[in-house]
Amino acid sequence: MIALILKSVLLLALAIGLAIAGALHYQAGWPWLLALPVGLLAPSASHAALLALEFALTLWLGRHAQLPADARRYELGGAFRAWLTEIPVAIRVFCWRMPFFGARKLVSGNDPDRIPVLLVHGYFCNQAMFAPLAQHLADAGHRVESLNLEPVFGSIEAYPALIDSAIRDALEGTSHRKIALIGHSMGGIAIRAYLRRYGLDQVGPVVTLGSPHQGTALARVGHTEIVRQLSPGNPWLLQLEADEDPTMYRRFTVVLSEHDNIVTPQRSQTLPGARTVAFTGLGHVDLACHPAVWSVIEDGLGETRLPAEPLTPWQSADGLA
Repeated sequence: MIALILKSVLLLALAIGLAIAGALHYQAGWPWLLALPVGLLAPSASHAALLALEFALTLWLGRHAQLPADARRYELGGAFRAWLTEIPVAIRVFCWRMPFFGARKLVSGNDPDRIPVLLVHGYFCNQAMFAPLAQHLADAGHRVESLNLEPVFGSIEAYPALIDSAIRDALEGTSHRKIALIGHSMGGIAIRAYLRRYGLDQVGPVVTLGSPHQGTALARVGHTEIVRQLSPGNPWLLQLEADEDPTMYRRFTVVLSEHDNIVTPQRSQTLPGARTVAFTGLGHVDLACHPAVWSVIEDGLGETRLPAEPLTPWQSADGLA
């Protein structure tokens, strides 16, 4: 469904771009060689402006969150470079991968010694957003499974059964009894909802990328049920936390960005006892696409993170390192 929606949006953007080009040519007298590229680039410029607004808004909303002592030094500079890198990443994901490859299974490895991995996407996305990460994991030998979470505008409660089915498919025919789970954005919350319903028997390490574990303030302006569930203080999200055994968080690796343009306040988006790695200079979508994050994922997949382990410290990383 997401692929169809995004294709429709692309057609609309193309029509708008051609209309702008026509107006520049016929009304302003621009030559076609100039009017056409300017018109077709106009939707991309609008997308860049929307991302800039998101970054500005989330920075403003997150200013009063707990921040490290030197946060002000890199706050604006980090947000600017996150914006610059998020523009091409978001265009590739939303204008190419997800519209045209959303139904295609991702690549997978076949090393029997590597733990299988299930990738769980976020809100208004599909499995194609994980294509670069899947290739990286497949190259390392991991069997990679993914799914498209539907209905898109329903409730997160509809997703645990889909995740359970995907886990069974991923483990079938292997010698493994457990799978690693990687969730981006809302996908991390869907994983927690799965664990509440089905438990930890089939689950090893868990990695979440930019997941609003404490809710995101931007969700307060949404109207779908899923968006409301991701609002800070929402009863569903509070009940999810109340139902969980907090010792399970110690098998989590939580990856967040100080400059996330969707999830805010940014620095509070972790779980007690989880290993937390905070990046700077990365946007929300780029958290699933950046090689620096993949290195953290590799570390997370290599750890059992059993409840008996001691707490691990908060770690900071530069997204452009």
